[in-house]
Amino acid sequence: MLVPRRTLAEPLSGAGTSQTGDQPKDRSVANADCGGSLDVADGDPCPRTLEDVGDNPVRATASGGVGDRLEAAAREDRQAPAAAQDGRRNAAAPERSLAQRMEALRRANEIRTRRARLKRDLKAGRVRIDELLLDPPDYVLTAKVFDLLLAVPKFGRVKVNRALTHCRISPSKTIGGLSERQRNELVAYLRR
Repeated sequence: MLVPRRTLAEPLSGAGTSQTGDQPKDRSVANADCGGSLDVADGDPCPRTLEDVGDNPVRATASGGVGDRLEAAAREDRQAPAAAQDGRRNAAAPERSLAQRMEALRRANEIRTRRARLKRDLKAGRVRIDELLLDPPDYVLTAKVFDLLLAVPKFGRVKVNRALTHCRISPSKTIGGLSERQRNELVAYLRR
């Protein structure tokens, strides 16, 4: 629904008139009242409040931003009952109990600790990266290949990127997500 635009002669909620109320203020003052934003269509100063825009919150800001988000949220609210009638499920994650959250936190901390120890071992030379890639432990499967290669001595960002590009592996690829071809190619590249 479009709100009728105001003409330059009409004041904006009293902000567009001078103290005497007989003449409109200078346009720059009205623009200053709304952050200096102008409506692109006709140069009309942007409205400041919902009273100025009627029931259309999108016109509340000339730059979009908050108004666009308000309209999108309202549109989702209108569509939510229709989705429920269709029998479709909500995409939100289910609520977890305190015990479930604490267990997930404990597992995540354990994985982070073990990965940090592995990176220290890689840096010290106690673990070889090629053996790790061929038979990765469970806690490494979700680690990025890029991050583990950075822990290898004499491998910085440039060498790691060169190796991944040569083997046609995305820098965001995880150890568990490597295909057999990628895994074997990377191991062969690192052993030479």
